[in-house]
Amino acid sequence: MSGLLGRRISVDEGRVMIQSGCTYADVASSELPRQHHSTIAELVGHIGYPSVRLRGTL
Repeated sequence: MSGLLGRRISVDEGRVMIQSGCTYADVASSELPRQHHSTIAELVGHIGYPSVRLRGTL
């Protein structure tokens, strides 16, 4: 199943696009959310413990 989920973060027409397979840690460590929507990048850094952020997806 993990091969079916995308883990890509991109920007399209000024919108941050986060595929469903991205973990909270992926989003927190990516430059794109910080550059284009800093609230999301900050928010995911406060979700659960680090182990949750490594496994939990959006």
